[in-house]
Amino acid sequence: MNFFEHQEKARRRTLFLVFCYLLAVVLIVLGIYAGVIATLFLLQNYNNAEDTTNFLTALKSRMLFVEVFLVTFVIIITGTIYKVMQLSRGGAAVAEMLGGRLLSPSMLTPEEKKLRNIVEEMAIASGIPVPSIYLLDTEPSINAFAAGFSPSDAVIGVTSGAITKLSRDELQGVIAHEFSHIFNGDMRLNINLMGIVHGIMLLYFIGETMVRVIARTRGRSSRSKGGYPRLAIFLLGLILMVFGAIGVFFGNIIKSAVSRQREFLADASAVQYTRNPDGIGIALQKIAGLAPAQSRLCHPKAKQASHLYFAQGVSHFFNLLFATHPDIKERIRRISPSLLAEQREMDSAPNQAQQAGGDLPVANLAANSFSSTAGNISAEHLSLAGNIINSFAGQIKTLLTEPSGTQAIVFQLFLDQQEQTVKDKQLEYLSRTVGAYIFQEVLRLEETILKLSVHQYLPLLDLATDAFKQQSAEQYQTFLSVIDALISADSKLTLREFIFRAIIKHRLDLYFSLTKPVKQTISNLGKAQDALAVILSALCYAGSSTEDQQVKLFALGTSKLALDGLHLLPVESCSVLNIEQSMDTLRKLYPKEKQKLLDTLAFLVVQDQQITITEAELLRAAAILLDCPIPPCLNVS
Repeated sequence: MNFFEHQEKARRRTLFLVFCYLLAVVLIVLGIYAGVIATLFLLQNYNNAEDTTNFLTALKSRMLFVEVFLVTFVIIITGTIYKVMQLSRGGAAVAEMLGGRLLSPSMLTPEEKKLRNIVEEMAIASGIPVPSIYLLDTEPSINAFAAGFSPSDAVIGVTSGAITKLSRDELQGVIAHEFSHIFNGDMRLNINLMGIVHGIMLLYFIGETMVRVIARTRGRSSRSKGGYPRLAIFLLGLILMVFGAIGVFFGNIIKSAVSRQREFLADASAVQYTRNPDGIGIALQKIAGLAPAQSRLCHPKAKQASHLYFAQGVSHFFNLLFATHPDIKERIRRISPSLLAEQREMDSAPNQAQQAGGDLPVANLAANSFSSTAGNISAEHLSLAGNIINSFAGQIKTLLTEPSGTQAIVFQLFLDQQEQTVKDKQLEYLSRTVGAYIFQEVLRLEETILKLSVHQYLPLLDLATDAFKQQSAEQYQTFLSVIDALISADSKLTLREFIFRAIIKHRLDLYFSLTKPVKQTISNLGKAQDALAVILSALCYAGSSTEDQQVKLFALGTSKLALDGLHLLPVESCSVLNIEQSMDTLRKLYPKEKQKLLDTLAFLVVQDQQITITEAELLRAAAILLDCPIPPCLNVS
């Protein structure tokens, strides 16, 4: 599975969706214009033959078309913008719209703990922040969904039926399917689809309201008593209903067509991630075999998100035409044909991955394949993720269940371990600005945090992300201000501090609406040469000690990128602020260009013939800031 290729396809589908949307608007406008003309013709016969001249004048008037176009366009755009703004909070807005309840890490039933553990393992194995988990308590069916604009604001929604009726392996297969939608760029596309269909539906709702109001109006339909205006409004309402319904009809067809093929890909990805086709296969088999409506959702707004679900969540009169998911038996056949005949015994493969506290497998990581690991997790990654989670001391696990304890963990990560005077200054600041509970936990954590290895830092931040989402935006900003004060205690920003702070902001600013989703607007690396020069120069200074080596390494990088005109920048131009701004620019690259950049960075890192765990984690951090999830590194020296 090529992460960048699927991201590129999702980007193109979004452009295609915009084209279909504009085409639908134009066709609806033309249809309504024709309906208005027909209505005027009927009304002039109904009212008075002497109005024929006025009717012909109106027919020839360009202003009539402009007025119809503007009114129709404004209605559709208003409906779309309203729905998109309603969903601007990302996945959380979708989950709450469907009646989901946010799971609190500190208060979980055994079944909820099973679900959370699976989601955490999948997130750490894939290199994305742990999504918020919403449980649809009132839904006894088996279903799930992933929603959001990006991995930073993604949520996983699961029905109560899924966690009670599925085994751990089966539930893991379902969650792996949903993570594929997160990796492959489907979520933003799905939210855009919801906005587009809602905008067209608004026409139908307005028309229906007009017809209903006129139908309830009593009185004689005469010219003297207002029958003419009422008839005009009634006919106009019918026109809006007809063309609004036609628009929704084709909107649902587009929604279904976009969704179906993505489900096959997500099923295949789930098998790749877990190496257990029976997990997701038996989950699908249970949906197919227990009852015809085993995956149906009963929430009144379920239809709006029908294309998000793991399995067909709503029924339509034209079910074959509007089905957002392929036939479930075909999905099972593609995953594991034997399941159609009988359910195979589940094999429990022994856990052969090494413990997180031990040494990682030693092997060289090919630079030109670094980016190929994006979005491609394996059973080994899942096992390693489970071991990393289990390796954290009970104190850390307990603190990670609530925001205050999680803050204490992160503050401890920012304490200076090299200069005691700086550390004393940081602790003195914390004693004055944070609560006594947080400060005492910071002190108690010192020995525990010092024992952590490099490859445990990023997973720890992944687990912390979900707890921070329980705060308000104001509390989050206060938390960031404390981090900035800790960093400024020694009047300098180290690489480690920069990475930790950048990842926290990258994963939470969007969730708290402090920034907007990044749009991919830079089509090739040549259009981002200033930002590239900063990043490549900074890497060369970090990886080489002599000027000749730095110049040579920079030349290798520009040669691999096939770019001319770039020059090694002075070291003062590679400040942390410039690096941060450059990464913000490079995040706007098209997916294939990001792939080239990541492989080039890895190519430069391995020029000394090896890549250490520290270098691998730095590369992973760069990938995170580029919105490219890289799993934990298994094969590094």
